[in-house]
Amino acid sequence: MTFSYETLGNSSYLVATFENGKGIINYQLQMLANNDIKNILKVSKRQKNDDILVSYNITSKLALSQMTAKSKIPKAGIIKIIEGALNAIDDIAEYQLVSSGMVFDEDYIFIKPGTYEPSFVYLPNSTADDGIEGLKKFLLSLIMGSKVEISNDNFIQVLLETLNKPALTAKDLRKICANTNQSAASNVEVKREVVEKRKPEVINPIPQRQPEQHQIVQEEQIEVASRPNIPTSIKQGIPEDKKAAKKKEKTEKKSSSPNKTKFVIFQIVFLAVVIAIVCSGVLNNAEGKIEVKYLAGVLMAVACADFVLYRELFVNNKDKEEKSDKTKKNDKSKKATNKPMAMPGKGKPSMPNIPGKNANVVSAPSKNNIPIKKEVPVANKVVQEPVASAVQNTVPQAAYVPPTPAYNAPISDFESEDTVVLDDVNSNEAYLEYFENGLSTKIKINKESIIVGKLRGQCDFALNNNKISKIHAEFIMRNGEYFVKDYNSTNGTYINGSNQRIQSNTEYPIFNGDRITLANVDLTFRC
Repeated sequence: MTFSYETLGNSSYLVATFENGKGIINYQLQMLANNDIKNILKVSKRQKNDDILVSYNITSKLALSQMTAKSKIPKAGIIKIIEGALNAIDDIAEYQLVSSGMVFDEDYIFIKPGTYEPSFVYLPNSTADDGIEGLKKFLLSLIMGSKVEISNDNFIQVLLETLNKPALTAKDLRKICANTNQSAASNVEVKREVVEKRKPEVINPIPQRQPEQHQIVQEEQIEVASRPNIPTSIKQGIPEDKKAAKKKEKTEKKSSSPNKTKFVIFQIVFLAVVIAIVCSGVLNNAEGKIEVKYLAGVLMAVACADFVLYRELFVNNKDKEEKSDKTKKNDKSKKATNKPMAMPGKGKPSMPNIPGKNANVVSAPSKNNIPIKKEVPVANKVVQEPVASAVQNTVPQAAYVPPTPAYNAPISDFESEDTVVLDDVNSNEAYLEYFENGLSTKIKINKESIIVGKLRGQCDFALNNNKISKIHAEFIMRNGEYFVKDYNSTNGTYINGSNQRIQSNTEYPIFNGDRITLANVDLTFRC
C-alpha cells in the first residue's frame, strides 16, 4: 500500500493505493464510504485496473508535520488533538471498526488551520484492536521531539506522567483535558474579578477655591475684548437656528391646539345635523324608506363643509403665520442695514494696535456697556518700514509681514520628468509582486520557506481575500532554485495562466517572470 496526492476540481485528496486489492477489508471500506464519522477523513473508492484506490478528502487541511515545521503545537492544540483522537476511537467502535486502523503519524494527521481540529486517516485493512496504544506512542513522540509548546503550568509534566502509566485508559486522558479546560475557565473568571476590583472608585471632586470678585470682572473684561460678538443662544451652547426652530414648534403647538378643539366641535355638530335630518323623515320617499340619493347629497354637502373648515383652520392659518414670520425677518434685516455707519470724526474711532502708541490700551465693554480701559505693558518695538493705510485699518502692524520677492531659480533638466520611486527590495533578492487597489506590494523570498494565506498567525504573508485559503501555498528557496507548493487549497494554485491547477503537496519549479495565481490573486515572481 502506497500514499500519493491528487487534485480533482477544487478538491485535494490523499490517495492510498492497494495493489491488486491485497489486504483491504471490504466491509470496513463500505462503512467508511457510506458514513460520516467525526474526526475521520471522508473516504471515496475507485478502481484502476486491478488496484483499489481509497481517496481521503483533505481540502483546506494541512498535515500536522507541515504545521510543526513552522511552529510548535500550543497547549490548546495538543488538547484538541487528544480529544479528537479519543472521540474518533469511540465513534469507530459503533461501526465495527478497530482502533488499530487509525494512522497516528504526523504526515497523515490533518489539521484545520487556526483551530487545530484533527482529522485522522483510517486504513480498512486492520483486524486487531489495541485501544489507545497507538495514540500513546504518538503523543510521546511529539513531546520527546520538542514539538509541543511548553506552557507556564505543569501540563506537559502531568501529561508525561499519565502517558507513562502501565495501565493507561482513555478516561485518564479525558480527565487531564477536562481539568485543564476547567482551570483555564477559572483563570478567566479570576482575571475578570481582579479587573472589576481594580476599577477606580468615584471620588467626589474637591471644591476649588473661588477667585475674588474683582479678579473675575477683570478676566471677563479681557476675554470679551479678545473675542467677537456671539449670539446669546450660541453662548448658552444652543445654536440660534435650533432655538428658533424650538420656539416655532411651541407656537405651532399652541396655535394648533385650539384649532383642533374647534375642528372636533364642528365635527360633532355636523354629525348631529345629519342625524337630525335623517330622523325628521325629510329624506324618506313615498313608501317611508330613506332615499339613498338624498342621503348621499346631504353627506356630500357635509363633506364639502368639513373640507373648507379644515383648510381654513389648519392650512390657511399656517400660511399666514409663515408670511408673518417672513415679514418680521425682513423688517429686522432692513433695520440692521439702515443703521448708520461710523464716520471719521464721529464717535470713537477704532485704532489699530500699533506698538508704542496705543498697544498698551485695551478697551472692552463691561456688563453695563461701559468701556473699561486696562493697562497692559507691552515691550516697545521699533517700526522701520511704513505700513499702508488700508492695512492699518484692518490688520495690526505686528501681524503684517511685507511680501518677499520670489527667487526665480533656473529650471533643472529633471523637473519635467516623473519622480523615480526607490525600490526597497535589493536586486539580488527574489520577490513576489502583486497589485492591490492599484498599489504594488512585494513579498520578499529571503528565507528557505515563505507561506502565503489569509491566516495571519500562521502565515509569513497574509492576503486580505476571502478566496484565499487560510494557509494557501508555500514558496521554497533551495540551492538557488525556487519552487511553489499548494497546501490543499480550496481554489487552487495556477502557473502562467494555465487552466489546470497544480497538484497539492507537490513542488513545482518557478522562474523569473512566471505568474503564479493563488485563487484569483496574481503574483509575479522576480529573481
